[in-house]
Amino acid sequence: MTVTLVTYNGDLVKLVFDTADALVLPVKIEYSPLFSKGAQITRERFEELLIVSESCLCTRSMIGYLARGAKTVFLLTQYLKKKEYTATAIASAIDYAKEHGYLDDADYARRFIRTSKRRKAVGALRIKSELMKKGVSKEIADQALKDTGFSTDDYDEVYAAAEKKMKSVAGKKNPEQKLAYFLRSRGFRDDLARKAVRQLVKEGKMKEEEALSGD
Repeated sequence: MTVTLVTYNGDLVKLVFDTADALVLPVKIEYSPLFSKGAQITRERFEELLIVSESCLCTRSMIGYLARGAKTVFLLTQYLKKKEYTATAIASAIDYAKEHGYLDDADYARRFIRTSKRRKAVGALRIKSELMKKGVSKEIADQALKDTGFSTDDYDEVYAAAEKKMKSVAGKKNPEQKLAYFLRSRGFRDDLARKAVRQLVKEGKMKEEEALSGD
């Protein structure tokens, strides 16, 4: 196989061969004998370098994806699979990301929790569920909730969320049930959701007939 075209792009070089095959390699001294027209290589050596080439392209794609925002190992793996990179190339890219501190599920979980809590009042159950959907393990999610101080719901926060939502359900059929459902949908514990609704009734902020029936 003979090199017919050599093009550079930053720290990568693309080699095109007379067989219409191509390689993208890092600009390193060990590969430099190939960086000129007319350079030759055996098919066996080409196949060896093809693995290096796929890893380079996969890693470059990974870096571009991570530049958009932090990801979990699962989310990154799914992205690279959609790009149809080989399992070997993906594993190499993942290892590179971990070694350079670009990929850390525990750190991702802690950041996700803090951001979620700043945006709106949500409970630990919902946060944990969302993290697990993103591929974070149950153990890492639980630890991240503890690390950030949100492993258990704060009743004052549940009550504040209920008080804020109360007006939007007033006048509707079964407003107390709708309010309790809203709180549970935010991931707050059922017992705290019901307690908050009862307290609103006790304080006269919800009508007595709107109290949770059957409780």
